Formats: sequence, structure tokens, C-alpha cells
Amino acid sequence: MNEALDLAKVSESDRLAFYGALFAIALADNSIDKEEVELIFGVMDLEGMTESAKRQVQSYIIEPPSLPTCLRSLKAADEKLRYSLMINLVDVAWADDELDPNEKKAIDLAQHELKISNEQLDAIKKFIQTIREIRVRGVDDDYAADAMKTAAAGLSAVGVPIAAVWLSGSVIGLSAAGITSGLASLGALIGLGGMIPGIG
Repeated sequence: MNEALDLAKVSESDRLAFYGALFAIALADNSIDKEEVELIFGVMDLEGMTESAKRQVQSYIIEPPSLPTCLRSLKAADEKLRYSLMINLVDVAWADDELDPNEKKAIDLAQHELKISNEQLDAIKKFIQTIREIRVRGVDDDYAADAMKTAAAGLSAVGVPIAAVWLSGSVIGLSAAGITSGLASLGALIGLGGMIPGIG
């Protein structure tokens, strides 16, 4: 349950649906912003995918697939993948600091299709707000670590697996800022110990 989610081990069709959904929500307000693209590329891992699947993902930048189709194909996916997608969808939708009515509709649809409760969605939104604050501050310090712990505990309390936050060795949406302390605190939470692979 607590093992981190590794997209490289997820089936190719699920990965296509996952990335497709992220591009689809990015385009929900009729334009894909630089911030949205950066967030999507931050979680993307194409390792082990066939050439045609990689080309398909690249084509999403120009023409994303339909969000309902992507969501439907992930309805029965592993719960970590579903929660992780929900967390990422909220993050991408808020990337430009505003939620357009179409993005709100897309979030509502995702919540319904991925079977996420209102309490869980609220906790996910709080978590994303915390991540965004740490990103904006650009500081890797005790504040970042404490804020991450509190937000992660909020997810845990409503049954969102902490492992869903952890993608490809990085915390969703956190690059260099707040990453070491953030990762260390999350790593301890999901039983990865203090040492995190790939973080020097």
C-alpha cells in the first residue's frame, strides 16, 4: 500500500490515459500554458514505452485526447494511480493561479470518474496549495518540511495514500525548492527511510 507509485511499472495504456488526461485538463481553458506543460513534463516518464506510444504522448501537446475517455479507461486502475492522477489534475488546473469554469467542470468530472470523495478532494486541494506556496517561496528549509508533513497528514487522514504523491522519485510539483526536506519527510511517511534515491 505504501510503496511509491512508479509510472514506469504502470501499463502503457494506463500511462497513455494518465498523460492524456493531464494534457486534456491543461487545454480545458482553451490554452496550454508554459506552467502547465512544465508540471506535466515534471511527472512524465516515457521509459519502457514503445516508440508509437511515445509519439502518441508527443502528439497530445498539439491535440490532447478527450478527458472523459482517459478517465473512463482509468476507472478500475490501481488506487494509487487514480489518486495520483487526481492530485496532478488539480495541480495542472491551478498552474496559472486561476480555475476557469471549464477546468472546474473537468475537476468535477475527474472526481466522479475516479471515485474521489469531497473530503479527499478538499485535502488534495489543500496539499496542492501547500506545494504551490513552497514552490513560490523557493526555499528548502524546515518550513517546507513541516508544511509538507502537515499537508501529507491531511491526505492520509481522509484515506489518500501518501504514495500517490510520490512520482518518479520526486514530490509532485516540487523541483529543487523544498525538495530535499519535502522528500525526506514524505520518504519517512511512506517507509522509504531517510535516504531518497536520486537526491544528492
